[in-house]
Amino acid sequence: FILNLLTTKNNFFIKCQTLNEDNLTIKILENTSIDNLINLNDSLNISQENLILFEENNFQLITFNWKHVSVPFGLSLWVLLACIAKILFNFNKRLAEAIPDSGLLIILGLLLGSVLRFAQVDEKLFFLHSDSFFLYLLPPIIFEAGYFMPNRDLFDNIDSVLLFAFCGTIWNTLAIGLSLLWVSQFGIFSVGFTPFQILLFASLISAVDPVAVIAVFEQININSFLFINVFGEALFNDGVSVVLYQMFRKFSIIGINNLTLLAFTCWLCLFFSNIYWWFNYWSFIRCCSIFSNKICNTYSSFSTSFCIYCSIFGLFKC
Repeated sequence: FILNLLTTKNNFFIKCQTLNEDNLTIKILENTSIDNLINLNDSLNISQENLILFEENNFQLITFNWKHVSVPFGLSLWVLLACIAKILFNFNKRLAEAIPDSGLLIILGLLLGSVLRFAQVDEKLFFLHSDSFFLYLLPPIIFEAGYFMPNRDLFDNIDSVLLFAFCGTIWNTLAIGLSLLWVSQFGIFSVGFTPFQILLFASLISAVDPVAVIAVFEQININSFLFINVFGEALFNDGVSVVLYQMFRKFSIIGINNLTLLAFTCWLCLFFSNIYWWFNYWSFIRCCSIFSNKICNTYSSFSTSFCIYCSIFGLFKC
């Protein structure tokens, strides 16, 4: 006999599993007091040895546990589909020259979404949580862009790149957020939003990634100054957008009435301390890589970058 007591508000629920020869009968009793539960437990004379014997006789070697692997499997499937589609697009040179790869992938996504919608597939199967995007999809994108970044041009124009990436992204967030906040005062929106919720939305769309523009720049061989400013800004603004998103998300949970100057100051200290900790961690990894061979460097170039990203993301999110 197994007794599982669940407490919800003022009601007590009992889940009774009783042995009845070869069948397992489940009874659910609602609004049962604790005294009745104890008496019910004492009235059933089923030994623990019989229960263990029953569980051994009904042992299942293979079980279906889709929820355990649904998130990584779904992400891997979509990434694999995008890779296969991009390879097939390159086989048709006329199509690849007429439409950029990013545009073709968007069209493919619209077609697949329409098929799934008409097939009435449950939308919960394709729900993408923000943590899944930040931990599985965003790091490879940033790593690929940084790995093929022209280092010489980047450091020669680092001042303009950082100006566009940091100041430009913060300016976009504040401009969009304050504009929407001003428009909301006229009652145009059918749903009321708090200032932090509006700024949270603004932080999501403030980071511009001109993927199609960069692809065109590569094809026409644009000058290095213009290319590195557009490409570098698109690389670094993602990190600024993530930081702003997490900040406004925390402030939205706290509430504008409960937010104090101390909480905002602590966030600023945490932000700059994470940058300092990241720099020391990166320096330590680079010193250790001096004594490793080329094979280890190839593997550690991605693993250490991902560890740094997860460490900063985990510390900042806490």
